[in-house]
Amino acid sequence: MIRRNGPKIRDPNGRRVFVQLLFEIQDDAALPNNKSQLIQLYDRQVVVPFHQNVCDMCTHIPEFTAWRSSVENGEPVHRTQ
Repeated sequence: MIRRNGPKIRDPNGRRVFVQLLFEIQDDAALPNNKSQLIQLYDRQVVVPFHQNVCDMCTHIPEFTAWRSSVENGEPVHRTQ
């Protein structure tokens, strides 16, 4: 991500912010492999924003509607090692 978007994200003062969307998933659910699957799980409330049940107003996802409607880029939504 950094290599691909380097010129766009570089600030003249060297400041950078990377926002990551974090979700919690039900114990019996399979992890989504892509954004489309993640959105389907979100719509069915199988995944919820991280700690939504602890502090709903604390878990607001900035620009979520724009992210949700943006084109999927094919990158995986999770990585395991």
